[in-house]
Amino acid sequence: GGVIEETVGDTYATFLAKTNRKATFHYLVVPQSVMYPYEQNADGSLVEDGDGNHILDKTKFPNPMHIMQGVLNPTGSVTGNSLIPAKDAQAEVKITGLVPEEKYGIFYFLKGAPLKTSEMEYMTFTTKEIAPPKLTVGIADRATEGTSVDMFTAEIPAKVDWIIYPASAEPGIFKKVGSVDPVDNPTESIKKNMIELIRNEAETGVVKPVDSGQVETNIFSEVPPAMGTTEINDLEKDIYYNLYAVAETPLGGGPSNIYALRGITPQDKSAPTIETITVITNPGDEFKGKPYTGSVTLVFNEPIYYLDPKDTDPNNPLPLIPLTLDVFDPTKPEYKYFKAVGGKIESDHLPKSPVRIKSYKTTMVGGEEFLQNVTFNFSDLYHGGHMLLAVNLSDVNRNVAGKLKVTLEDAQHSGGERYESKWVPSYYR
Repeated sequence: GGVIEETVGDTYATFLAKTNRKATFHYLVVPQSVMYPYEQNADGSLVEDGDGNHILDKTKFPNPMHIMQGVLNPTGSVTGNSLIPAKDAQAEVKITGLVPEEKYGIFYFLKGAPLKTSEMEYMTFTTKEIAPPKLTVGIADRATEGTSVDMFTAEIPAKVDWIIYPASAEPGIFKKVGSVDPVDNPTESIKKNMIELIRNEAETGVVKPVDSGQVETNIFSEVPPAMGTTEINDLEKDIYYNLYAVAETPLGGGPSNIYALRGITPQDKSAPTIETITVITNPGDEFKGKPYTGSVTLVFNEPIYYLDPKDTDPNNPLPLIPLTLDVFDPTKPEYKYFKAVGGKIESDHLPKSPVRIKSYKTTMVGGEEFLQNVTFNFSDLYHGGHMLLAVNLSDVNRNVAGKLKVTLEDAQHSGGERYESKWVPSYYR
């Protein structure tokens, strides 16, 4: 058995080893400038055979026991082993941490079971010129007010500079960057300007980023890629951000592709909220003890949906339904979910209901129409009068608030003034 294939990169080399029975592949990789086991002439020149090849001097081979014990550590060397688990099986041995454009030699042998050591072999290889690291970036975790971003490079540790802007307020030059593929990257001159912005924009740029920084990627296991994680804070819900990053290794090779990670937004874990604006039109003391009249406006802090009442299986949820004016319109079938109760007067159908729609405002989001606010006129209402919306309200991320109840609280019941009375929203399940 032995090495049947090799692949050499800039800072790594991969060897495919094979044996005719279960064995362990032991190796020592060392620069030829440190250890070069060939016969030498008296003047120090290398002995050549009739074909001009150098002649191995196996008396200069290292002791196999020293390799197995890991006690032999020449300058710039890498030592290790890999199990070949069965007869005629193969093992891929990947050696990393090598220096680019360096001439190396590898001493290797097999130790079988029962314990029998094969003859030590030696072969040479030269690592390639260092290439720029290949950078990829992904979301590791999203929090309510921030984001964790994983920075990955290909085979080697690198330093990654990054910067993040609101998608609606970023330097125009970044719109030239492809999303992932470095083929989409711009010309070298524009790329140079982009890298300058990524590394220095926070201090010198006209358009200030939300955040920026540098993270070092490291190999945390035996298998690359190198990885690094950074925290990005102060991101606001419902705002989208674009992150741009570039990596470079201290070994050289120049900067990586510029990576664009667009459309980042914090995870929304909060249920939607509703605020009320109350106007009392009969606030004077002369109306004390009499029912209230006025208006109440429901203000929604984000596009509101509601769950289909048939949506009872969390493993197979039904589509969310946008909350529109239909649920407050007695001519629509959705109106069955709405009810107004007047304290001393109770009715569940307009126009007899103590509340009537006065006005409303909508907005378009993603091609769908949503209520921003809706105002009701009310009359003949006493303390405890309320409106019910008997469906579970939610945002687009299925953060369920519950069913809505909006209650008229008479301030006079707590020693306050009549004009201080107001509608108070609450949710129930």
